[in-house]
Order: sequence, then C-alpha cells, then structure tokens
Amino acid sequence: MHNMGVGRKRRFNPNCPVKAPGIIAKVQYKSTFQNAIPNLFCIVVFLVRGKKAENRITPLASLAFAFVLAGIIFGEDRLVGYGLMGIGVILAVADILNRARSK
Repeated sequence: MHNMGVGRKRRFNPNCPVKAPGIIAKVQYKSTFQNAIPNLFCIVVFLVRGKKAENRITPLASLAFAFVLAGIIFGEDRLVGYGLMGIGVILAVADILNRARSK
C-alpha cells in the first residue's frame, strides 16, 4: 500500500464541491436562527394586532386587477399589453378615488 502523504498538509482545491463541511453547518444554523427571529416577530404581531374592519375588494378593483393581469399575460404584443395595463391602472385609480369620496 502506498503512503498517502502522511504528514503532508492537504492543499485547498477550489474545484472541490465540499468545502469545510463543519463551517457550512455552522453558517446554516446561524442563518436559520437569524431567520427564525423575524418570523416569530411577524407571527406575534399578526396574533396581537386584533380584529380590525376588513377592507373587502370592490368589483371595480377586481376588474382593474384582471386587466393588469391580462396585460402581463398578453404582453408579447406591446400595444395590447400596455393598453390592458393602462386600462387596469385607470380603473384602480377610479376605485381609489371612489373609496376616498365615500369615506
């Protein structure tokens, strides 16, 4: 059996897919822990915020959303895509003004 370089240090191979697995595990654990704190904060805020009056979507707003979505879907032809999105934006602005006037 050949002596596999006992006593020699292994060189760092930049093409090796596994780079220091112990360090990767620590970074993943730290990253998971750092992501858990904002998630817990959001859950607590969601549960504590209380019951407020819901703002239901109006038929005009849903129609505006449908036009914008259709503009995105049919956006290959620029005239049709931008036209549909423009109609959707105009309807959304009309809905915003209508809601502001009714309050």
